[in-house]
Amino acid sequence: MNHTVYRDATLRALASGTSPEVVLSGLQKTLARRGHTKLYGAVLKEVLASLSKKEADGIAIILLARKEDEGTYAEAIKAFVHTAHATGTRIVVDESIVGGFIAQTTTTKRDQSYKGSLVALYRSLTAG
Repeated sequence: MNHTVYRDATLRALASGTSPEVVLSGLQKTLARRGHTKLYGAVLKEVLASLSKKEADGIAIILLARKEDEGTYAEAIKAFVHTAHATGTRIVVDESIVGGFIAQTTTTKRDQSYKGSLVALYRSLTAG
């Protein structure tokens, strides 16, 4: 049997609210009963990867040139978070963007940085 079947069943059991200890114990018993105990590590690895990706999907990463810029761009950041359906934000300071901000999720990116504008200007001037 394919380990993805066990992964999906484990994720469904966890999503239903069943305690992780009960789910993992049940997984071990099922694998042992079917002679698939060697799959336990692969199944756990895929379950963790799926849960990590799901958690990361909801977080918007906000790059700012300076921590103080957070207040300056608060409304624009709030609008991005709402539009991108993000469940939270993580602020990261990156001085290389010079000013402005870059907001991104796993599926959406908004570059309002000075660096992004300067790079776009440079490319337009040097593009034959």
